[in-house]
Amino acid sequence: MLKKVMKEVIGSREQAKEELVEAGLSQAEDRVLVVDDSLVARNQVKKVCEQVGLECELRKDGLDAWEHLQELVEQGIDISEHYTMIISDVEMPRMDGYTLATKIKNDPLMKDVYLVLHTSLSGVFNSSMVEKVGADEFLAKFEPDELIKTIQNQLKRYHAKYES
Repeated sequence: MLKKVMKEVIGSREQAKEELVEAGLSQAEDRVLVVDDSLVARNQVKKVCEQVGLECELRKDGLDAWEHLQELVEQGIDISEHYTMIISDVEMPRMDGYTLATKIKNDPLMKDVYLVLHTSLSGVFNSSMVEKVGADEFLAKFEPDELIKTIQNQLKRYHAKYES
């Protein structure tokens, strides 16, 4: 609720600047798992992902996401091939983003997926926690231009990896 009120009071862009969007980076099978307890935040990330043509799977907290990932693994799906990346908030009920990241990176069937922690928390503590839990990147919330750059860089890495 606070995020929604702040957004209405101070305003913010919902999408990255069009000049930052690189055409043709995503492919039909590219998808992103977005994990955040805030509906506003999930939709903000989704809108940026859609700017580059990415399909999004949205989950409301770490536990919901973890159960979803386990179901996919049980079906024989390779998480790092199924998801181009996972973008997760840190502060969430039931299971926070640090715990989710640790579980993913400690699971041999999931550890190779690119994982971004996307949070309003900042500082040295969070940078060291990101490293400790094995996340690939830390992004401040919500900076659509930085988010699109991260997404596009990962798309390039992802396609270079799977096309070689």
